[in-house]
Parts: sequence; C-alpha cells; structure tokens
Amino acid sequence: MKFHTTVNVNKCRDKRRFRKRSPAQHAAFLEHVAQLEFEIWDEQDVQMNFNNFYDTMYTLYSTSFTLNEKLLLLRLIPISSPRLSSQCLDVRTVS
Repeated sequence: MKFHTTVNVNKCRDKRRFRKRSPAQHAAFLEHVAQLEFEIWDEQDVQMNFNNFYDTMYTLYSTSFTLNEKLLLLRLIPISSPRLSSQCLDVRTVS
C-alpha cells in the first residue's frame, strides 16, 4: 500500500546583505584605527563631535568590510504552528 501526500512548500527568493570578516581584515582595520587622530573642537557641541567621529569610523569600517549581497532560496517547511514554522526556515543558496 502506497501513501501519496501533497506537501505545500512555500518558496521565495530573498536577497540578504552581509559583510565577510576575516582575521586579516580585522588586523588591517585595527591598524588604521590606531593611526587615526581625532580632534575635538570646543566650538562644536558634543553631538557634532560625535557625528564627525561616527562618520570617520563608519567610512573606515565600510571600506575595510565591504557589503556583499547573496540571493537565497527560502523554503518554508509546513508545520502546524506558524511561529514554529518560521523558526524552522530551510535556507538554500541560489547560484
């Protein structure tokens, strides 16, 4: 006796953004950070000084750790509960 079951599998494609990190990139980033000199101006308020610091660090971070994008195939496994089903996402990379 054979049983045939129909399984409803919801699939969707999604682009995910990520940054690859390696020990060599961390070392290069920390080396650049160690060479930076920040000036704090008394004429500017604290928020402006922080914004200058943040912009400099974010630019250095973005150049050291480039943002990549990968297309993923997401397949939702049918389970009784939607909450449990969302926790058991089957993620596969699409080349």
